[in-house]
Amino acid sequence: MHTMYEQHTEFMHHPNLRRLDIDLFVIDSDVYDNRETIRWDLTEKYPLLDHLSISNVDVNPTLCRALSEHPSLKSLYLYNSEMKRNNRTVFWEACRNLEGLEMRSIDYKDRSMSVPKDAVFNRMRTLKIKDAYRRFPPLELLDLVFHCPRLESFEWDLVIPFKIRIMINHPIQKDHWPLLNELRNPREPQDTEFASIITGIGNSLGRIAELHIAGGTFGPQAFRALDFHFDTLVDLYVGEFASSISSAIRDVLCSCPNLENMQAPSIYAKDIAEGGPWLCRGLRKLVILFLVRETEQDLCPLVFERLSTLTRLTTLDMGYPIETDNDTLGSSLQFRLDCGVEQLACLQELRTVGFYSGYHVERKQQLGTKDVEWMAGNWRKLKAVNGNLNKNPEVDRQLRCVLRSHGIDTW
Repeated sequence: MHTMYEQHTEFMHHPNLRRLDIDLFVIDSDVYDNRETIRWDLTEKYPLLDHLSISNVDVNPTLCRALSEHPSLKSLYLYNSEMKRNNRTVFWEACRNLEGLEMRSIDYKDRSMSVPKDAVFNRMRTLKIKDAYRRFPPLELLDLVFHCPRLESFEWDLVIPFKIRIMINHPIQKDHWPLLNELRNPREPQDTEFASIITGIGNSLGRIAELHIAGGTFGPQAFRALDFHFDTLVDLYVGEFASSISSAIRDVLCSCPNLENMQAPSIYAKDIAEGGPWLCRGLRKLVILFLVRETEQDLCPLVFERLSTLTRLTTLDMGYPIETDNDTLGSSLQFRLDCGVEQLACLQELRTVGFYSGYHVERKQQLGTKDVEWMAGNWRKLKAVNGNLNKNPEVDRQLRCVLRSHGIDTW
């Protein structure tokens, strides 16, 4: 990686360079104010370049021609730059041979960024469009779905007033992306919209391997649509700003044989008890808050029994705090010997364990010295324990000292 800090607008000659980061903002105001005069002699100076990251630039015809004519360029990251209406056609032409494109925080001036109707990006495999902090990004950016038939990974984060109608009406419902296996979503869709999106992705030629949900409502309809992808799902992320249902999270654990990473807000002991054995035996990272209502305390050993089948786990984390004033959600699963934690002695690959660290006292652990001594003695590869170990600050401090005496970090 090379970053351009040269004075003026000349590029240094690095014939073997493959990755280049150019940020005009960090050079000086004179260069930034005269961006149209830059000599974009990329092919001459960097003939082997395959990844280019450019920030704070004016996307003008000179730059676009340099991108289009470069013989080796495969991916482009464009950040915090300007795109005028009369330059959009040459920009899309410059992207014709790219395999990866990421655009983030772009000033589109007239809010128009339509793609020529006859444009086809046959080589495009990865596409990321991120403009969450711009109030009115061009709606046409989502039209890229029509033009990238071999897309494998798509991530978008756009604040669009009527985004849901646009998403549903796009050919995402018509198996337009048969090769797509990774989808990272916008912030807002509700359950029915998610269901529509997921239903339209993949067919007999391809299914989702990675699904990241930052926000919105990921409920029963979306999970039913996800059934088609259970056999291929490897990575599922349902973020802290997303609403989900406990039984649906349970169904994923019971139905996805290839799942390796899962992050979700919470799951109830009662839903775990009502489900069958967990099929995700290859799970390596599990981040989720296990909740136990007052009437479900007798189910704790069963939860630990289910967890004991995940012998490849390296990270077991009680997840991000659910900061709500609703005290009926229940308390955290307690990792104490008298609750059945000894069933997890078989998790010999564990390196990181995390507990709830929010302000709700009832969701904090109430561990004792015997409990943490057991963890240190049985999880031989354990390197870190994060979060609160006991709701009493003094006891919590003492337990941390015990773990540190065994070479285990605490945060």
